[in-house]
Amino acid sequence: MHASLFSLIPVDNPEQIFAWGMEIITSEDPETSETTRKTIVYIHNSNDTGTLAQHTSAEAACARWSQIVPVDIVWDSDVWAAAYRSSVG
Repeated sequence: MHASLFSLIPVDNPEQIFAWGMEIITSEDPETSETTRKTIVYIHNSNDTGTLAQHTSAEAACARWSQIVPVDIVWDSDVWAAAYRSSVG
């Protein structure tokens, strides 16, 4: 299992953070090396409450929240995750 951290950043204001997230990649089937990705996102609201959401991937979370505020994914530095993402295209 490996977890990677990321932020969802508004396209029109890259100095602000819309949400924080963690994508968890697991290898459930050792024979097929089939992986599973799960993503948790936390959005802090202006009234000092927060929203937690679960998605199938960081890209799915970005697509979902971009319907409300156009956002981009900014990954925290993580060599392992970068290699994995480049291998799955």
